[in-house]
Amino acid sequence: MAKQIAAFLKGRMNNVLFYQLGDSYVARRLPAQVHQTEAMQSRSRNFGVAAAAGRILRSYWQELLPNPKDKHMQSRFSGVIAKWLGQAVVQELPPQENLPFINGFCFSTETTLTERLRIPLAVTANSNGLVLDMPAFVPTQNIAAPAATVSVELLFAAAACGLAQREYRGGVLAQLQLPYTHVLQPAQQMLLVLPLTAGSLVVTAAAMRYTLADGVPENRAAFLPAGVVDARWM
Repeated sequence: MAKQIAAFLKGRMNNVLFYQLGDSYVARRLPAQVHQTEAMQSRSRNFGVAAAAGRILRSYWQELLPNPKDKHMQSRFSGVIAKWLGQAVVQELPPQENLPFINGFCFSTETTLTERLRIPLAVTANSNGLVLDMPAFVPTQNIAAPAATVSVELLFAAAACGLAQREYRGGVLAQLQLPYTHVLQPAQQMLLVLPLTAGSLVVTAAAMRYTLADGVPENRAAFLPAGVVDARWM
């Protein structure tokens, strides 16, 4: 590191960086090349894969997400995909269920799906796609809702993304409208038909929407829960 004793410069010129350090102006030579380890290269490559996958999946979930244009949410979602991938080679990943970091991800900022929908949701795979099972429950006991709620809509959307090809491979949306009453609702089973081809990241997201008296929708952020209920690698 050298001190500047004449004109004071800031910025970069070729491979020399000029900057202020305390009360002094200094210059430092930068290395001609930054050597990346194999692990660094893998993480960098997989971050690009994760960013593309996040964008593809979010584009199918526009109806579910409380704020699809939220840059922080977009970055967080791509981040958990990258964290799951780590340094792995996509083409060598074995099939997995209940993917860490992705499963349970929350898209909403002021509430979570599990805070509002207090029943277990189970997702399994078969030859036709995914099967979502929901137990019998009483809406007023198992759903936390704002005052004057008259009905609740549950939305489920599964989408598949080919990671290596960075391509959309299919999706399906299911909806369930429930009166917000003390009446026991029967158990539900939904078939979500979509291709489960090898090399696909398949993620199922869910959201809730409330309707108040006189048909007014509840639009406050605290009552727009959305999150991932199942994530698997085929």
